[in-house]
Amino acid sequence: MASNNDDNWQRAVELITGYHIPDRKTLFDKLKGNDDIPLMHVRLDTVSYYRRTEGFISTTGLSTHGSDYTIAYYTPKGDGTNVGAGSDLEEIRVHITFLAMNTGAVPPKGSDIITSFEKTSNVLKDKGGWNKEGDKLDWNTTALTQYMYGSGEALAMLTTWPHSTHGYSSRGIDVNDGSYVDLLSMTQTAKAFDRAVKFFTDGASTMSNWDNEQIGEGSDKWDGTSARIFQALVHKLARNYESYAEQLAGKDAGNETGLTIDNFTVSSKPARAIADAQTVILNQAKSLYDAWKAWKLESNPQHILYDLLQQARLELFDNQYDKTDIGVTTSSPPYTYTEAKEGFKNDITIYGKSYGKPSDMNTWKAIGEEAVRRWNDSVQQWLSAFAAGAIVEIGNALKEAEAAFDTSITDKDKRPLSEIAAKVEADAEKAKTEAENAKAKAEAEAEKQRLIDEQNKAKAEAEAQRLKDKAEAEAQRAKDKAEAEAEKAKAKQEQEQEKAEAKAEKEKEKAEAEKEKAQAKQEQEQEKAEAKAEQDKEKAEAKAEQEKAKQEQEQEQEKAEAKAEQEKAKQEAEQEKAEAKAEQQQEKAEAKAEQEQAKQEQQQQQAQVLLQNQQAQAEAKRDRDQQKAEQEQEKAEAKAEQEKAKQEAEQEKAEAKAEQH
Repeated sequence: MASNNDDNWQRAVELITGYHIPDRKTLFDKLKGNDDIPLMHVRLDTVSYYRRTEGFISTTGLSTHGSDYTIAYYTPKGDGTNVGAGSDLEEIRVHITFLAMNTGAVPPKGSDIITSFEKTSNVLKDKGGWNKEGDKLDWNTTALTQYMYGSGEALAMLTTWPHSTHGYSSRGIDVNDGSYVDLLSMTQTAKAFDRAVKFFTDGASTMSNWDNEQIGEGSDKWDGTSARIFQALVHKLARNYESYAEQLAGKDAGNETGLTIDNFTVSSKPARAIADAQTVILNQAKSLYDAWKAWKLESNPQHILYDLLQQARLELFDNQYDKTDIGVTTSSPPYTYTEAKEGFKNDITIYGKSYGKPSDMNTWKAIGEEAVRRWNDSVQQWLSAFAAGAIVEIGNALKEAEAAFDTSITDKDKRPLSEIAAKVEADAEKAKTEAENAKAKAEAEAEKQRLIDEQNKAKAEAEAQRLKDKAEAEAQRAKDKAEAEAEKAKAKQEQEQEKAEAKAEKEKEKAEAEKEKAQAKQEQEQEKAEAKAEQDKEKAEAKAEQEKAKQEQEQEQEKAEAKAEQEKAKQEAEQEKAEAKAEQQQEKAEAKAEQEQAKQEQQQQQAQVLLQNQQAQAEAKRDRDQQKAEQEQEKAEAKAEQEKAKQEAEQEKAEAKAEQH
């Protein structure tokens, strides 16, 4: 059975919707009949002990003999695997109950919906498959339906307005308040970041206007040390508010915008990242929902089991029904019985693969497990493959969103007010000491020049000594190099000698290995020839015995009338076989047509989603262009108003100075 330890469909559904579906490896734990057979209960019934029954083969299949499905087979005395020609055969019928199929005679289809139910049967027994007294049988489809349908319906709820799984409940599983997903809440978060950016931007503009009032020394309205301290504080707030806005909005603020799934335009970097992640989650949810709808057409595991049983019954024609003959007893009155012909197999095969003897419950358990394995493969192919991609896409989108958020908002001007006051007072003292510093600087320059002259003299003496030391070092290096070259040549000669000795030893070992290999090959050929001679002798003896049995069978002329009856039964079986094959081919054609239709619908939906995304992007671009034009116009008007205010202030200042004079 396929491994379900890494179920990407389960992970993706829980991540996107908050709906916690069961582990896939547990879905069939409560859907087992007798002897732990998945999806079905199997009971064997002896129809006749070595007597021939009319219609034994033809009256099998779906809804026959009071069972969901029956299969007829022959078994030899002792139920052995190897059956010789002429062996008397007993008639056995297999009664099968489908555990997850809704009632009715219609063959189960891949698109059939399994209802969620729990059932207990005191009629079905569990005692080696022979309906002997045993324990009652319990089974439950709830976990399977939660996985098959609850997951897809949760995705459907998220992909439709208002894009939330809050309050979602299906088949006994509730999405609680701590797990539900609400995509529109991401819109509110994005808008909150834009409001924060606007607050700091407006605050920075206000502080900047105050800062330009020329508060402090030289101002007509504000003067003195206290006024200069207040001016420095206003300047600090303006710089920090401007920094807060830049950190929140990002470098591309004003140049790029994002669009939420409910068509709100956002501009700050965190808001755009949230909008992008929101769109990715919704698109991936739609993609998973489309994949689920396509898979749903082939999702019923009981349909897979039915196809396997149909194929097993058809292959019994080749392995059993066509390999039987009719015998007539010499008793009075005589009666007919069924006996094996050459090639008869006491075996159930499906597409040529052997599953074991029909009387062995492990055979039917293996068939049920094969149905479960194929169902798991369909989940892996249709759902998990899409889910794995969705997990990666959503993970990347969330990482990009996380990268858009700074870990903290920092101050651009981190100075405390005490430091600002100290700086203002220090600036006042600075002017007083500048004259004294100029005099001291001149004296320092003279002293500096004297020191430079002394330094240049010492530098010239050091250069002469350096050149002398360099010449002596060059001579020593040349001597060391010559000694190193001689040592290197000697080491190379020793290495070449060791290499030649190692090569000679390797050639000697190779020759000995070849000799041992040839001797072993000769012994193997001799054993093979002896085994072949023994096998040919056994084949000749078996062929002689087979020819003798064939001659005895041809001498039985009294079976002509019974053989005519057999031919009639064989024709009826062939007709039923053809009808069953035609029915199976028709079902496969219908399933394929439904699958192609689902695929086309999925492609159309994807094309529609792509067109909608392109339209949304175009509308967003128009909004951004319009917003940018409005911002440029507002910026120009603000600049003109600022220039006007500046001119008015200059004029007022000039008038005030004129009045003082």
